Order: sequence, then structure tokens, then C-alpha cells
Amino acid sequence: MMVSPEQRLRSLNITLPPAPKPAGLYRPAIQVGNMLYISGQGPRDSKGHFLTGKLGDGLEKNDGYRAASNTALQLLAVVKEVMGDLSCIDSVVKIVGMVHATEDFKDHASVLDGCSELLVHVLGERGYHSRSVMGVSSLTFGMILQVDAVFALKTSH
Repeated sequence: MMVSPEQRLRSLNITLPPAPKPAGLYRPAIQVGNMLYISGQGPRDSKGHFLTGKLGDGLEKNDGYRAASNTALQLLAVVKEVMGDLSCIDSVVKIVGMVHATEDFKDHASVLDGCSELLVHVLGERGYHSRSVMGVSSLTFGMILQVDAVFALKTSH
């Protein structure tokens, strides 16, 4: 029997946060056919406030990795709220990460591994994806990073 993503989250002792509300005039996700496009998400604390800072200026690679892992949970929380459960996911197609970093910070890919690895841990083979990552000089609300994602949905949903 296949383990559901929700069961895998429980086995990893991870609780999904509530899905974040939009910070502007947009939807957190839009479904087109069997594709679900998730608006950019950032890492949040337990009260829903963005985790802020800049890699290379007081934050190190491991801080960014943890923030990226947290952001993967935000993405999954949006999927769960919009679709009802995570078993609807056929695959993670692509993630795009923007890392708030100083000009001399060079470990953007290692930071985004936090998001990639969490998606694979929770979704198994369906969590593997293509991705892009870049460093940026500023982000909305000063958040550490922002990730948007595209999920392919099972045709039964």
C-alpha cells in the first residue's frame, strides 16, 4: 500500500502550517487543466509572520536551508487548502527560488535544497522536480527567500 503524503508528514513529525493568506490582489493558487500554479511563498514563523533577513549579512547557508524547508511547507499548505489533500499531487513540475542575498553570497542552490529535499521526503518520487534559483538584492517584506511552484495533479482530481 502506498503511503499518503499526509501519512509521510506524520511519520516525519511535521505538521503543515495554515495556508497563508494572499498579501495582495492575487490568488494563492490557480488551476489550469491538471496543472496547479502556486504563487510565491516565503518562510513564516508559527504566528504567520515572514522570516526576514539576507543571506551573507547575518544569515548563513544553513539558515537559508531551514527557511527553504519552511517555505516548502507553505507551498504544500496552499495545495492542501485549495485541493483538499496532498494525494492529488501527481508530481512537482518546477520550483523557482529567489534568495535574498548579498552580492558575494554564492550558495543559492544549497539554500534551495532545503525546499527540494522536503518535497522529496514528503512526496517521494513525485517530489522530484526541475528548478531555477537566483539571488536577489531585495524581496517583499524583507523575507529570506521566496519560492513559487508548479504541480501536476492526478487526473482523478
